[in-house]
Amino acid sequence: MKSNSDTVISLYAFLTVASHVIAWYYYFMQSRTLKQNTISHYFLPGMSVPADARLVESIEVRADEALLTGESEEVQKELIEEDGDLPVAHNMIYMSTAINNGAGYAVVTTTGMNTQVGAIAKSLKESGSRLTPLQHALNRLGGLIGGEEKVYN
Repeated sequence: MKSNSDTVISLYAFLTVASHVIAWYYYFMQSRTLKQNTISHYFLPGMSVPADARLVESIEVRADEALLTGESEEVQKELIEEDGDLPVAHNMIYMSTAINNGAGYAVVTTTGMNTQVGAIAKSLKESGSRLTPLQHALNRLGGLIGGEEKVYN
């Protein structure tokens, strides 16, 4: 027979799992119809952010922003009124980043190509298919090894 403490622990575990299932369902339903200035969804660890959003409620939120910043360490997100002077705001979560810790609500600020990831994609598209100096050197080396008369620059 279970003791009262075992029953309480089992009930707590059940409620924790149930709340995560409900949050995941809400996440998938909301991520289909994200619009600007709407409450997005409740973020949980392991979720990918579908749009740039400003946190309105945060409980120890840490995000992996390696896609944007190149840093391997996760970033602690805080509720700061205005931090627009910083390159990466501490009260914003960005599209395609992952929530590694904590939970919170956020208001969607930008979607699609207007996001930070979209800006990176636009700049890559505008730059065209220019070869890097390393690619030029490898092309020259390949031409020399292959015995081609014309070496491409």
